[in-house]
Amino acid sequence: MNEHPLPATAIQALEQGRMIEAIKIVRTEHHLSLKQAKDQVEQYMQQHPALLRHSRVAQTQQQGNMQRMIWLLGFVLLLVVLAWQNWA
Repeated sequence: MNEHPLPATAIQALEQGRMIEAIKIVRTEHHLSLKQAKDQVEQYMQQHPALLRHSRVAQTQQQGNMQRMIWLLGFVLLLVVLAWQNWA
C-alpha cells in the first residue's frame, strides 16, 4: 500500500504532533485523495512506534501550551477590565 515514502516535511510534522499537516503534505506531494494520504500516514505511524509515542508527547505539550496561553489571555483581560473600572 505504501507506494511512496513519506516526504521529510511530513515526517517532521509528525514529530511535532501535527498529523493533519502531515496528511496535507502527503496528499499534495503525492497527488493522493484525502483517504489515501490519511491511510499512508497512519500506516507509517504504525510502522514507527517511537515516532507515534513522540508525536503523542508533542501533541500533549501543544495542548498544555494552548491552555497556558488561554489562562494568560484571560488574566490579562481581567486586569484590563479591572483597570478600566478603576479608571472610569
